Amino acid sequence: MRIKQKLQLITIPMILIPVIITAYIFVVNTSTSTRLLHSENMKRNLEIIMNQLEQENSVVERLGADNTQFYRQNAQSHARRFVLDLKLADGTIQIYEKVTRKVVGSDAVFSPDFYEDLYSSVVSESGLSTYAVETTKRAQNENYAVYYQYFEPWDWLVIIYMKEEVIYRPINKSINQMLLIVIALVLVIGVLLYYITSKLTKPVDVLMDGVKTIGDGNYLKKVHVDTNDEFKELASAFNDMTDKIQDSFDSMNQMTDELRVMN
Repeated sequence: MRIKQKLQLITIPMILIPVIITAYIFVVNTSTSTRLLHSENMKRNLEIIMNQLEQENSVVERLGADNTQFYRQNAQSHARRFVLDLKLADGTIQIYEKVTRKVVGSDAVFSPDFYEDLYSSVVSESGLSTYAVETTKRAQNENYAVYYQYFEPWDWLVIIYMKEEVIYRPINKSINQMLLIVIALVLVIGVLLYYITSKLTKPVDVLMDGVKTIGDGNYLKKVHVDTNDEFKELASAFNDMTDKIQDSFDSMNQMTDELRVMN
């Protein structure tokens, strides 16, 4: 194997492997950050909704009127309008009301059993009523990220869901961009390595050609190396060697001619 090929086999992995590892770390970090960003955003929306429900409910409790049911219904109606007026760019907000078993909201993708099971799982486990919960569900051949929180005073389950495709869309975009960057880097690095290795090994090729020429019997061959390193010294020593070999052959030919004359 030629020196140029050996250099390429050694240097290419040393440069490309760190590039690939860096790209992989970038993609993983981007994926994690994007997922966390969506999760925090959805939980923040749930927190806003829960605060509004708490305010509406506290007003009813402070009134302490005889017709509490009337004021509660008004408060719930106002709360529904508030919740449904919150337009999310990447998600859908819904309310599951246990008393009426009704789902308030648009774009219902899940079956009624889903909301009933979700409600049962929330109220059956202690400590979940005051915390937002994140899970993944599948419906209509799509995966959905579901965030929900239970509001105990009204027996409501507030739900926000979105397609996971929406979450991973910027991640896929980042992956595609990173792939393009890696491919471009590979091409640039490949061209640079080819140029550098060719430049570095050119003196060796010149010297090899000189050695082959001498092996063919041409002792007048001179090699020229345009460098200022050991290769130039080696080329100079090579030229000196060919001069001495040529001088030796000239001397031998002269002696042979003289012996022939004498004979």
